[in-house]
Amino acid sequence: MTANALIYHPTVSHYLRFVATTVGRDKLLRTLQYFSRFYAWYLFRTDSPPRKIAPFEAIKKQFGATRKALRLGKN
Repeated sequence: MTANALIYHPTVSHYLRFVATTVGRDKLLRTLQYFSRFYAWYLFRTDSPPRKIAPFEAIKKQFGATRKALRLGKN
């Protein structure tokens, strides 16, 4: 009963329909990529050590490459 309530919750259903489209996946990945870019910049500006900045730089690059691949497959 609990699993069905969660699976069929309107918010989860809306999210699944959104991510099922190419445009929805691109928007989600773009949001994560830009957040990662912003947070890496913020850490750089607050003089954080490079070891704290590096994971967010890597995430930014990986999401960028993933988005390129999705756009390539779209056409």
